[in-house]
Parts: sequence; structure tokens; C-alpha cells
Amino acid sequence: MPPDAMSAVFAVERVPPPTPAEFRARFFGRRPVVIRGLTDGWRMRTTFTFDALARRWGEREVAVAATAGGVVQTDLRAGVRYTTLPLADCVARLADGARPDLYVTTPLHRFLPDLIPELDVPPYCCDAGWRRSRLWMSAAGTVSPLHWDPAHNLVVQLEGRKRFWLYEPAATRRLYPHRLLSKLPNFSRFDPEQANDARFPLARTVPRLEVTLEAGEVLYLPSRWWHHVRSLERSLSVNFWWARGWLALVVRAAEVWQRLRGFAVRRRQS
Repeated sequence: MPPDAMSAVFAVERVPPPTPAEFRARFFGRRPVVIRGLTDGWRMRTTFTFDALARRWGEREVAVAATAGGVVQTDLRAGVRYTTLPLADCVARLADGARPDLYVTTPLHRFLPDLIPELDVPPYCCDAGWRRSRLWMSAAGTVSPLHWDPAHNLVVQLEGRKRFWLYEPAATRRLYPHRLLSKLPNFSRFDPEQANDARFPLARTVPRLEVTLEAGEVLYLPSRWWHHVRSLERSLSVNFWWARGWLALVVRAAEVWQRLRGFAVRRRQS
């Protein structure tokens, strides 16, 4: 393929809920997949809504990522820029048709631990030695730049639709990642929505998977898969990162490193 050719696009497979054994054999650590029907009957489908969460936890401060033109803002020295706002204020600002000027990306164990017992945990990660969840709320047009996560990930779409562009870990060098010692070691300098950018010719040769995740569906992202995410409608999601064995040790070490780096930055700014 010539260096200026656009990458091939492939659809992500959609399947009915596999058993945990089938999931491990067919998908775990191998490829992304959309699981349909898994959330049928889950209480989260009715209790985790914009209105219900605002009524119950409206005064609770939650983590919010700064955006510009809908795109989450990042900085090589500071990483992703966060602030906190009351949840009710966030829901009001994310009303249908609102400009995407904030992105709620709240770690439940830090900001809303009361919700953790109410989670419907997918059977594929319920026994994991390490597991974390976040609440994600966004307006239509909100974009999370291209990045990867060290842990496995299950994204449960509860309201609205999101579009995911996915790239396999083997393509990492062609996706122009930031320096390892920067505050964005798992983010790319390449914007897939600007595919003709002449600064990143190799990225245009990387095949991608594409999926529009509908309400009620669950997307599995294996560890280290790159993903660029755009909210197509006002969107609410809960995700489950998890790891076992040696990967759990790596993820725990990364958590400690992030806390230490964050403390150092605060100390320098004080």
C-alpha cells in the first residue's frame, strides 16, 4: 500500500452474550467485539440515567475533562486537564443540543463510591483481581483523542450512541505515540479525523476497525488497543477496566506512578 493511501476500514463483529468460557476462547486478549443483549434486565438500564443520577447525586462533585471544540484537551506536561463540578450542573450543561464544553469522566471509587454496589458487573470480569469503573457523560460532538489503556475494557453504553475507531497494538509505532516519559505516554499525536495531515504519513496505512455503539450494547476492548471515540448523541456510559495476574501488577504500578506524578505537579504549582 502506498504511504499516502487511506487505511482499510473493517466492522467490529456483533455477537449475542457468550459464556465466560466462550469469551475467553474467542475474544479475550485477541480482538474487540460488541456484545448484544447482555444488559437486558440490568437495573443500571433504568437507575443509571442522566435524570436519575442528577436527582440522587446532584450535589456530589465529579471529575470533568476540559474540552475545546468538543475535543478533550491534553498537555504534554499536565496530561488530561480535569476540574470538578456538581453532577447536577454537569447534567444541566449536557442537555440535548448543548455545546460539548465538558466531558464527565468520573472514577467511581474516588467520587461516587456509593454507586459501586449498584453496578451490574459483566460476568467476564467479575472475578478479576483488579477492577475500576468510570461514569462517562458527554454531549453530542464530544471527542476523546486517540489513545490506549493498559487494562482490558468493557464499555457499557446506557444512553445515546458513540462511534469508536480502533487500531491494533501492533500498529503503535505507526500511530505516532507521545514520548514514554511525557504525561501522555498512551496518547497519539495523530488525529484520525484529520487523516490527510502530512505530518503522519504512516498512520494513513493502518487498517482500522469501526463501530457505532448503541444504547444497551457492550464493547470489549482488549488491553492496549488504540481507540478514538466520538459521541454521536448525548451519551452516558459506564466502563469496567480489569486485569489479572501479571497485567494486574502492571496496572497497579501505573496507578501508583500516576498518583506520584500528579502529586509532584501539584507541589510544583503550589
